[in-house]
Amino acid sequence: MGYIEKKPKFQKLDTIDREEKIYLYKDEVFKLYNSTKWDFKKGKSFSKENIYIIEETLLGTRKNEFGGVLRVTNWELIKDVFLFMCSIGCRHSDIPFFRVKDFQFEKDKEFFTWTQQKTDSPVSVPVNFISGNIFKKYSGGKKLDQTLFPKLSNQKFNKGLKLLLEDLGFVYRQQKVN
Repeated sequence: MGYIEKKPKFQKLDTIDREEKIYLYKDEVFKLYNSTKWDFKKGKSFSKENIYIIEETLLGTRKNEFGGVLRVTNWELIKDVFLFMCSIGCRHSDIPFFRVKDFQFEKDKEFFTWTQQKTDSPVSVPVNFISGNIFKKYSGGKKLDQTLFPKLSNQKFNKGLKLLLEDLGFVYRQQKVN
């Protein structure tokens, strides 16, 4: 008798185990925002091997007022980018395309305007306390066409965020996406 090979049957699952949303509570967002443990300070050394200093040359007309160079640690940049993304609701794929000129003023209102990379849709979001302060920190001394944040790959961002949150004592919670 010959062996008859059967094709496997696949069933559609209601939930996918591999997709997850990572989230923080409001008090945790402020704890992260207020944390300065891994922020750059002149003369400060870091005991962690995976923390390094990122330098970006400032090209604006007021660059000398800001020291000519933006210096941050990679964990400081990751923390700020994560908080910025959460506070304005953008994807990591949008971050490399933010320019200083994306900050707009209109009749006592401040907002960020950008085109989403994934959907090619224009978005305008009001500035809040966190996004406004992060914008001020990274835009000072830059030309309007300069990128807001130094370059940071998605892989380094994800790995660094996990290590940073673990180091600061955040509890890992996940919610399955339906």
